[in-house]
Amino acid sequence: MRHAEALHYGLRSLAALVAFFIAAVSVSPCRAGAPLHTLTCPSTYVVQAGVGECEVPVFFDTLQWASSLPLVDTVFLPESGSLFPTGTTVVLLATTNINGGIETCLFNVVVQGYNANNAVCRSFVEVSLNQTCERELLAAGLLDLAVTGCPTDFDVIRLTAAGDSLPPLIDAFDIGASFAVLVTNQFTGSHCTAQVLVTGGTPPAISCPPDLTVYCNAPVDSSQTGTPTITGCYQEVEIDYVDETVIPSCPDSVGFQISRFWISTDPFGKKDTCEQLITGMRFNAGLVTFPPNFNGTDTISLICNNSSEWQMTASPEVTGVPFFAGFPAQGPPSCKLAVSHLDFETQLCGASYEIKRVWTAVSLCPPATTVKDTQLIKIIDPFAPVFELPDTIFVSTATECADSFYLPGATIVSECSPFSTEIITPWDTLYTNGGPTHAVLTPGAYPIYFTLTDECNHTSSDSTILFIDDGLLVACPSPATVNCDYYQDTLLIAIQSGLFGPINEQLGFPQYYANCDLQTAQSFLLNVNSCGNGTVERTIITVNTSPAVSCTQLITVEHVSDFEVIFPVDIKLCSAPSGNSGEVQILNVSCEEMTFSFEDNVVLSPILHCYTVKRTWTVINTCIYTGTNNHDDVNLGPRWFGDGGDGIVQYLQTIEVNDAAKPVFPAGCEIADILLDPDSCVAFFTLPAPPVDACGGTALLTASNSLGLEIGESAELGRGTYQAVYHATDECGNTSTCTTQFEVTDVTAPVAICTTVVFVALPAVVPPEVSVQASEFDDGSTDNCGGTLLFSFAPDSVETEQIFTCSDVGLNPIVLWVRDETGNQIFCQSNLIVGPPVPNSLCEEENLTIAGTVKTENNQGINLVQIDLESPAGLNVSTNTNAAGAFQFNLLPAGNSYLLTPFKNTNPMNGVTTFDLVLIQKHILGTTLLGSPYKLIAADVNKSGTVTTFDLVQIQQMILNINTSFPNGNTSWRFIDADYIFPNSANPFLEPFPEHKEIANLNANITNANFTGLKVGDVNGSANPQN
Repeated sequence: MRHAEALHYGLRSLAALVAFFIAAVSVSPCRAGAPLHTLTCPSTYVVQAGVGECEVPVFFDTLQWASSLPLVDTVFLPESGSLFPTGTTVVLLATTNINGGIETCLFNVVVQGYNANNAVCRSFVEVSLNQTCERELLAAGLLDLAVTGCPTDFDVIRLTAAGDSLPPLIDAFDIGASFAVLVTNQFTGSHCTAQVLVTGGTPPAISCPPDLTVYCNAPVDSSQTGTPTITGCYQEVEIDYVDETVIPSCPDSVGFQISRFWISTDPFGKKDTCEQLITGMRFNAGLVTFPPNFNGTDTISLICNNSSEWQMTASPEVTGVPFFAGFPAQGPPSCKLAVSHLDFETQLCGASYEIKRVWTAVSLCPPATTVKDTQLIKIIDPFAPVFELPDTIFVSTATECADSFYLPGATIVSECSPFSTEIITPWDTLYTNGGPTHAVLTPGAYPIYFTLTDECNHTSSDSTILFIDDGLLVACPSPATVNCDYYQDTLLIAIQSGLFGPINEQLGFPQYYANCDLQTAQSFLLNVNSCGNGTVERTIITVNTSPAVSCTQLITVEHVSDFEVIFPVDIKLCSAPSGNSGEVQILNVSCEEMTFSFEDNVVLSPILHCYTVKRTWTVINTCIYTGTNNHDDVNLGPRWFGDGGDGIVQYLQTIEVNDAAKPVFPAGCEIADILLDPDSCVAFFTLPAPPVDACGGTALLTASNSLGLEIGESAELGRGTYQAVYHATDECGNTSTCTTQFEVTDVTAPVAICTTVVFVALPAVVPPEVSVQASEFDDGSTDNCGGTLLFSFAPDSVETEQIFTCSDVGLNPIVLWVRDETGNQIFCQSNLIVGPPVPNSLCEEENLTIAGTVKTENNQGINLVQIDLESPAGLNVSTNTNAAGAFQFNLLPAGNSYLLTPFKNTNPMNGVTTFDLVLIQKHILGTTLLGSPYKLIAADVNKSGTVTTFDLVQIQQMILNINTSFPNGNTSWRFIDADYIFPNSANPFLEPFPEHKEIANLNANITNANFTGLKVGDVNGSANPQN
């Protein structure tokens, strides 16, 4: 893909260039009969890249290629010197021949990666997810980069244990996994493998719900205040929380502040925490809303309840309590608000009452406020008694039966007030609800009348039939179905003990005539298997009648799986587990046949020797288990479950094992260097806590350091190097340390203040010279950190003094460098006036001058040209031209040789326009020559010694602001000795032209050391020489 992009770029650029050529030569049609041009491209050019290089500059200076016609211009796209990526790049060669024709051809540049035929992987690589849930494995992290070229030349494939290929991705479920990775060079096929261990690095698992401010009477359980959002890589995350509550004293308006610390545990045992702050605000009792009346006027009255007293019927849970902001006003004690009530009741009749409930709400924090309200409540009994009677009462004339019997009473269905009863029979009247009575035993059917009247004068009546004949048995008990628990716990015990009262009540008993006192015996035929499935035939027979009367009842027994299991607790071990690490307790087993087992799944941690055993316990009732777990079990308590009916209960026990696994610092413990602020020499520092991964999730982190700081403590630090040692100790006592050091560095340069001028005089000695200290030019320089400042005449130097001689007589600009103890430096400028010795004749033999001008070809002075003067005797000075282009060096020792070199490299676009492009193009095509050796040199912007289309490309890139300077070290201005005469003005490049002026054995003043300057890229003379 990169090669295709390079070719696309080249063709696009060439198209623009060809369009430009066509526009430039449109005034000169092609000559008829011009010979055909044949262009032979270079062969494939092979370049070797270095270690770690993905692209290299490629130059075409040594390429060999052929053309059948002389050429006036040659262009490579991409250009010579461009950066070429590893692999094959197609290069376009475009030429212009002497007839103006353009020919192109293509050739390949092959950049071979370093050691491309011998891929070398790191044998073992630990990889972190770097706070992501998924990341790609890159070759750069798997290869030995010391012997590898471009890492992006390699493809990465993850391998399974079976050798199958997977995409090179890792995610959170790979933590603790180790696998092989295949790394292959896409160009050569050379490959190697690395073993990768995924060590963790997942982002936080949860994000806390927002902080809340509520009134202190509001509920603060998590269903009301919110639960964390799962933000990490796992959905199966255990979440719990711990509250820390602070209760301010009165008169604070805050009732409580709860710091709720949410704790998440991912499938690998890693814990994350976040904090939610819940604030409960107090409120005044005067804001409380009291409950409404229930008096039949404001709202309906209450109806009495036959199963409870009036206190329950009129309970505040029914009639309401004082409220505030949607919740009961009575909050926790921290609310400092007390709510109470006092009832005054009056009985109206029976269960009917009138109640005055006086509510009191008191604010306990000052200013204390008491508010009262009376709630009216009325309870009424508006209904007559509701009762049931047996359909028929049977009485026998048999000799085994008596002539008196117990008349059953009415069964009350609904009545909350006391009541009276009247029962009218053919023989007498009863005023109790049932009781003994006497009957004339004459066969027949007789009516019995019941009337009930409550204390609120509500009456209801009903009747039943008394049936008299010579029978004994009314009905046998119906068939029954029981579960095996009842069979084992009740029925078998009754059969074995002969105590049938409990089963008579549960399973039923024959109904005999009311006046017959019959004695019975019971026998049983059992057909029930070991799982509690089967039948029981129950026979009940009278033993004091002749003949005997019997009933047989069929009881079906069904198996029920209702066993319970208490599973072992989750545990943490400091060594490899042995034994079962806890046993199951199986409860409530009657007819079940039980088995239990467990299966372990070991989950590795990123920490060596740390792992979690996920132990799945399985308890089975073999009587009904069909192989499918399809019913939810009943949670009876912590680790206590009842079977849901499918015969199987399973539970996951977690055993965290720390087998001498030391805590790890996954991101190290590096503390970043501290840069002092410019206005201070101390830094405020707080000792941070690096992240620690410990087996079991928690570790005690402490630190020892040269500052004596605990983690989280702060101090002000001056410049220097500091060390900190962190100690992490887990729950099993395993300890790891991490050592780091950091620097507090001053990066602020001093404030340099120079004197305006210093005066010295040369002494009357031979030769006259004076030593001047750099510190003499200081006028109170300061530094943010104080200390000793070093003064010198050059940067990064100890040149603290200079010698001045006769050549320095007069004004000398001085640059004073000021450096602090850390090495930060800055300069200021001063002046030194050197006075001549007395007598002055001691300096006269050296008092010579070199002067000259720097002007354009059109005789315009060029301003601010730096003139460097060098002498083999060690004199190196510089000066700048003035607006007229003039310069002068004074007090030069006689007899020495001197070299003058002009230099100016500012504003490269000064005078460079598209018009210059047109003039240069016409020169290249021979239509209009530039006509001046200085213009030709100005046109050679790439300093190649020729004027070609490539110069046009460079100027065009400057105009388009693609480049901001000329290539190959070419400067904005070039200068030529004005005395130099070009051998061939049409080809100034025929021999090297002098860009400096040499003066040998100076023995007299020189005033004509002149140079001619030209602005590079400007061939029409439009440049401003003053800029």
